[in-house]
This record gives sequence, structure tokens and C-alpha cells, in this order.
Amino acid sequence: MSESPIYGTEELPTNPGPNAGPVVNDMNAANERAVNSVKSWTITTDTIPTNQQMAEGYIHILGGTPAADFTFGVEALARRFKVRNQSGKIATIQVVGGAGKKVVITDLNEADIQCDGTDCVVSGRTTVMKSADQSVNTDATVNSDLSLQFRMEASTTYAVKGVIFFSTAATPDFKFTFSAPASPTLVRFARHQAGGGDTPAEVVLDSAYPADAAIVGGGAEGYLEFEGIIQNGVNAGNFIFQWSQNTSDGSSTTLRKGSRLEYCRQ
Repeated sequence: MSESPIYGTEELPTNPGPNAGPVVNDMNAANERAVNSVKSWTITTDTIPTNQQMAEGYIHILGGTPAADFTFGVEALARRFKVRNQSGKIATIQVVGGAGKKVVITDLNEADIQCDGTDCVVSGRTTVMKSADQSVNTDATVNSDLSLQFRMEASTTYAVKGVIFFSTAATPDFKFTFSAPASPTLVRFARHQAGGGDTPAEVVLDSAYPADAAIVGGGAEGYLEFEGIIQNGVNAGNFIFQWSQNTSDGSSTTLRKGSRLEYCRQ
């Protein structure tokens, strides 16, 4: 029996003979079963699964009630798998030892991951979505959103898109910025936005991360969409969407469930 890093450990015929058609069908069925197999975890702290445990599922669901953010450290083998984080905390996926590249998955989000024995990276385009409405009041200091963030590696290029919906009264309005690793080689973003109840503004072009950008209007529903590229420099870290009220006020400003970040890496 041979083990595939993508399709698990199901044995497939190696000498199909005259029945090549059915063998291909059997292989397709085995592949489909493998990539839909699920392994559930009850996480309490940093976790290092064995190779056998990793082989028990392609999709790994991280549940439990850990007290803090945690790491999920895989052994140094080449493999592909998916992680779905349902732990209530932020999960960092990395090869044991943590010297290589890592994938950060916020609560109620998932990622397809490719590990080569040293680095773990996202495979394809990944969407990070806000799972519930979040409201703030009497707060004009931008805070990191616990859902809308992802890991950026050094010397790597990223394409990023954000779609943000919010609701606010006339006085507080909305304010945002991005937190990201220092000293990027290049940053380019195009923004399209509308203050609460207002008509969308013309596209704004940024050549650096915006510094506490205000979106003001007459109250009600507002919108922000941005898309850009980041040629990250020598520093690794997280890209985080940060937001608050623009003017501190007792009425609420709410970031809507379903707001999202999408990203892919070169």
C-alpha cells in the first residue's frame, strides 16, 4: 500500500490490464472520497498531530475551547490538506519547529494548505469572511478585526480584495486602515466607497497603506471596496483590517456579517 500526500492511503490497482475504464472510474471515486474525508479535533492548546492522524482526513476541523490562539504543527512531510477553524480562536498552521512559512486562519474560516516539508502556504485564492455583525460605540480608535486578517510572508507578492459593509449614524461615521508588515517593496490599492446613506465616491488610488481613512455620510448603510497588490518586503506578519467610529459617539457603528477579504500569493 502506498501513501499519497493528496489522496490519503487508499490502495489503488497498479496493473489494470484490459479493464482500464473501470479502474479509472475507481480511481476517481477514491480521489473524491479522500478529498472529502473529515478529521475533527478538540483543541485545548498548541497541537502536534501525528502523521497517522493527518492521514485520517483531508479536511481537518479544529474545534474545542482553547483559552488562547494556538498553533497546529504538522510533521515535516509534503502534503496538501484543508483546515476549517471552529475553535473561537486564531489558528496558526506550520511545520513543527515553526521556522518556515505559516498560514493564519481566523475563527469560522478555512484554507486549502500546501506544505512542502518546510513551509505551509495557502493554495489558490482564499476568502476570509466575517461571521457575525460587530458593533462599537464611544470608540474612535481603530482596532484590529479578529476575523478579517491573514498571514503575509517576507519577500512574497499578494493580491488582495476587500468588500466591507457597515451601518452608522450621522455623527460617528466610519474609519479604517490596514495593519501590515513594515517596509513593503510596493503597495497599490484602488478604493471605491460610500459613507452611510451617500452616493459612492470616485475611485481613490493609494500607493501606501491608508492612514485612518474616514468615510463620512448622513447615516445609514455604508460600503467600502478595495483591491490591490502588495509586494511584501523582508518582514513577515499579518495583514489586518482595522476599523472604528470616525467620531466617538454613543450610537453604534456596525461592521456587517459577510464582509470579507480575499487574497492569493505568488
